Amino acid sequence: MINPIEQELREHEAIQKRMVAVAKRMLESKRQLQQEIRDDIQKPDVQAAINELKKRNAERTEKGV
Repeated sequence: MINPIEQELREHEAIQKRMVAVAKRMLESKRQLQQEIRDDIQKPDVQAAINELKKRNAERTEKGV
């Protein structure tokens, strides 16, 4: 029979393993999302939108000076 301390230790270790697995999945999802963003930024329509926003921001900055 397992004493309560051993049982608690096993449960704690199991929780830690699950937490590590979740963290690894989250990191991989983050990497995939970052790659998708990098890929999207290269698309001409997205690049055009970014350039338009930069232009608007520059115009606002010039007017505020």
